[in-house]
Amino acid sequence: MKTEEENGLIEKLTGQYQSFSAGSIDSIVDLYSEDVEFIDPVQRIVGRSALRSYFQALGLNLTFCHFSFSSTVKSRGDDGNDIAVLFWIMRFSHPKLNGGNASELSGCSHIIYTDKVIYQRDYYDLGEMVYESIPLLGSVIRRIKLRLGEK
Repeated sequence: MKTEEENGLIEKLTGQYQSFSAGSIDSIVDLYSEDVEFIDPVQRIVGRSALRSYFQALGLNLTFCHFSFSSTVKSRGDDGNDIAVLFWIMRFSHPKLNGGNASELSGCSHIIYTDKVIYQRDYYDLGEMVYESIPLLGSVIRRIKLRLGEK
């Protein structure tokens, strides 16, 4: 088994995600194992072909999507697999969110990998991404957060 330093998988992955688009999906998905498990606040996906379909559906509706990575923590699990946690900011535009204007979302990804990604779980605030982008509902949620002292 190659070490992470030999294959640079995480660097390849972050490089591909920096400009996520319909045209980059195959290059991104090729970095995942056939039986990858991918989890985010929207759903759980098993298998590379299901992941490709999910990304293709996302790519159809996005005007643009860019990830910037602020830091990465790497380790080795007890099972010998490599582990990485990637902290990121996603900048994106979707015609049905935030009036089609650019939005920003912070999150992180927990990744387990060997020579390919075998597990990825993304953590982000789905409410911030979706609900706060809806005009009337968004203003109500922002007011509630202000009262709670969150923002």
